[in-house]
Amino acid sequence: MVHYRDAQLFVATSQTPALLGIDVMITWKQQVERFKGEAQVFSIAFKHPRMPKWGRLVALCTAGYLVSPIQLVPNFIPVFGLLDDFIVLLLGIKLLRKITPPDVLAESRELAASRRQLKGEFGSAAIMVSAVITTLWLFGSAISGAAIFMFFFHRY
Repeated sequence: MVHYRDAQLFVATSQTPALLGIDVMITWKQQVERFKGEAQVFSIAFKHPRMPKWGRLVALCTAGYLVSPIQLVPNFIPVFGLLDDFIVLLLGIKLLRKITPPDVLAESRELAASRRQLKGEFGSAAIMVSAVITTLWLFGSAISGAAIFMFFFHRY
């Protein structure tokens, strides 16, 4: 038997993510893709001439903390080591969103979208070129190895 108070609690807890602006139905892959897109937007905004110096400082400090060996909680501690990195990253992104002027952010988003579209067009060509270069390099290595072997051991 469900009481009215239990039903209110269920409704409140089921609507809490929507109230916080969190989309529950997004998969992990979509979240990772969105995060990569935001990282590209902020890297473009970082190079923009109208980006405030404070914004650049926040971006550098956030990135510096993530790659620094000196941290509040070391990364080798299983859960908390990565949790503090995640918190610093989220706070850095939130602060960057507030500091960055809206027009700079809009220009950076447009440029990032065009780069993603361009990457999609030339992605398979880049894979083919790298495969050909790798094959030629391996073939050249095999031939040079055989030539060296023949030089040293085929004297008799």
